[in-house]
Amino acid sequence: MHGIDKRTGKVLWRESVGTVVHNTPIVGMTMDGKLAVSHGRGGPHGPLEKPYGQSLTSLAPGHEGTTLWSTPLEPYDPSFASHWNKKYVFGFRNGHHIVLDADSGKLLREQPLYTGATVCKFNPQDGKWIKQTNVAVKAGKGL
Repeated sequence: MHGIDKRTGKVLWRESVGTVVHNTPIVGMTMDGKLAVSHGRGGPHGPLEKPYGQSLTSLAPGHEGTTLWSTPLEPYDPSFASHWNKKYVFGFRNGHHIVLDADSGKLLREQPLYTGATVCKFNPQDGKWIKQTNVAVKAGKGL
């Protein structure tokens, strides 16, 4: 990731940990109100940016491009938008939704996506909703 002067095209800064092309970095505000960007590295195609994982990089004036934290997560395929807020950074790994602490990058929890799901299905024949718990679902295949 690079910071480029929009008037001159001059590169003002470069971050040091890398970002894979399939990841969409997201800009937000840290707990102390400073601009930063969440971004990831990794993927099934063996990208050059290593170690695979998630990072938060400062965009605060005078600290642009400084890595605030970088958390290794192997294996990791960050082919998603790196959503975050001042408390948490969110991602996906090995069929799990992951949550990291936005201040430290510490992995707080992993929740399975395909097992133990609660599913609500509408039955058009009787017009009622059916709630099923602890359901196993297949990725991209529905129920």
